[in-house]
Amino acid sequence: MATGKRSWITAALILGVMALGMGLFLQRFIGVPVASAEQLQSWGAYVYPEPKPLTAFQLQDHEGNPFDNVRLQEKWTLAFLGFTRCPDVCPTAMATLKQFQTLLQDSPLANSTQVVLISLDPAYDTPERMGDYVRQFDPSFVGVTGDLEVIQSLAHQLHVAFEQGESHGHDHADVMHSNQIALFDSAGRLAGFFRAPHNAGNLWLAYQAIRS
Repeated sequence: MATGKRSWITAALILGVMALGMGLFLQRFIGVPVASAEQLQSWGAYVYPEPKPLTAFQLQDHEGNPFDNVRLQEKWTLAFLGFTRCPDVCPTAMATLKQFQTLLQDSPLANSTQVVLISLDPAYDTPERMGDYVRQFDPSFVGVTGDLEVIQSLAHQLHVAFEQGESHGHDHADVMHSNQIALFDSAGRLAGFFRAPHNAGNLWLAYQAIRS
């Protein structure tokens, strides 16, 4: 991996420590919040009045196993759509999800939550590359890739806009995309999303409130 990309990932992880500290403070002294829709939105979360079912799709995870609607029914899922050659937005979002995972780990919600990165650059992002990338953030994270048309259809259902541009060698590609984090319930339905800019402490508060 290029030095510049590593520096972005390192910087994102370091900056996330501040958000993590605030999240731990809020968790200790506030506890699980009971939140209105307005409060959730102040934390960057939007929850649909009725979760939205997805059409059937078939992708694969970073270990080469099928990743489909059933895999979204096993747990609640936070999914970010990005790509491994992304220079800044994606490592920042993934670092925030790593901080969220740290806040989650001692919670009763931990065993029923998964974090997924879905590639928007599947021609380059092989399962092996996705595995190498997500493991830099957390070994429990799942990298997902597959057929571009399937990903385009899924992104459309998740209201994630993206456009593929030119590729600049192995280290950089132009993929313009929106950067919300999608939230699926344990029935595999789109329950809502978290808007950018993402903050681990607010993400954690909103997630607890949604699950309470």
